[in-house]
Amino acid sequence: AVTSAVLVFVLATPPLFAEVATALTYTANYLFASLQFQDAAAAAGQGLPGVRVAPWSHLWSLAIEEHFYLLFPLVLMLNLQRPKRMVWICLALCVAALAWRLATLHILHWPSQYNYVATDTRIDSLVWGCLLSILLHVSPDGAWRRWLVGAAPVVLAAILMLGSLMYRDEAFRESFRYTIQGIALFIGILNLYFWRPVAPVVRVLELPLMSWLGRVSYGLYLWHLPVYILTRRIAGDQLSQPAFILFAVSVTLLATSLSYYLIERPIVALRQRFGAHIPRPGAVQESANS
Repeated sequence: AVTSAVLVFVLATPPLFAEVATALTYTANYLFASLQFQDAAAAAGQGLPGVRVAPWSHLWSLAIEEHFYLLFPLVLMLNLQRPKRMVWICLALCVAALAWRLATLHILHWPSQYNYVATDTRIDSLVWGCLLSILLHVSPDGAWRRWLVGAAPVVLAAILMLGSLMYRDEAFRESFRYTIQGIALFIGILNLYFWRPVAPVVRVLELPLMSWLGRVSYGLYLWHLPVYILTRRIAGDQLSQPAFILFAVSVTLLATSLSYYLIERPIVALRQRFGAHIPRPGAVQESANS
């Protein structure tokens, strides 16, 4: 809503109902996907006459996250007493997402960009992280961890990630690439926790600045594109490229900070006040000991 207001009143480019509605309802990814079924102009963001996707186009990934946060907890609730079953459910979801991507490309012949933005084709990007968390819960010292921690797995993960980025075949990029990257990140994140040689990387990630960036990352992502458009409108061609980048980054960080401290934190405080919160570290143990 705030993003829409900025673009309406500051940029003076009032969006159409479809843009605002999909931004507010976390369905922007399917607006973008629908454009892929139009002609080449639509694929460039100019289809559905008058719709300008660019200022909101980055919301497609937040839409996928929101859909996941609504659906996956329901699956988890139904299997709370069967955590090992959740391992197989996660694996099945990852395989099903890949199979569906292949089907849209080679059987249905849908536009390849559909696979890039749709929840049903990208859900596995989030499921891989859940699979790692569940495995560490049900089998923290299992053989699977010994096989995937160490120099060889890290090298393998790096090769998989680099290979997936370098191979430019369109069909591969919109199908197997996401699965390969999910596996690579699964191995990489696991090793961040359990392989000592990468401990310096963890220490860097735990620096106060990095921790702060992690806390405000939602707002940082939300604001970066609207702020870029706004600052480009204001600056025009008056600034050199380095000066413009510095200006845009500064305004983005300012908008992110205001959003975090004036909007996000008060909302989180309200949530905690009414009982929906995650216990602070050690709280459960303190309660058990009292």
